[in-house]
Amino acid sequence: MSRIGRLPIAIPAGVTVTVDDTNLVTVKGPKGENSYRANTAMQVKVEDGQVTVTRPKQKVGQFAAEVREKRPPEPYKGKGIRYEGEHIIRKEGKAGKGKK
Repeated sequence: MSRIGRLPIAIPAGVTVTVDDTNLVTVKGPKGENSYRANTAMQVKVEDGQVTVTRPKQKVGQFAAEVREKRPPEPYKGKGIRYEGEHIIRKEGKAGKGKK
């Protein structure tokens, strides 16, 4: 079971998330649009800038992992979909490396 699936997913600025009654989740942002049909056993809600998914636990964790898979966080600029409270270790990049 995933511990991550219990946490809400924060919606970044400039991104809109809509959920219809057939559990079709549509995410529109500056770089395009993604759609995902959630399992009918789950309830997906958008409240206060966060996406909340209710039980069953295994399905919730799987859904959270699939949403995160669309745009995983990258270590150089820190962009991408993160779980709430997740810390991404940032890297320096080429400019921070010393020359020989």
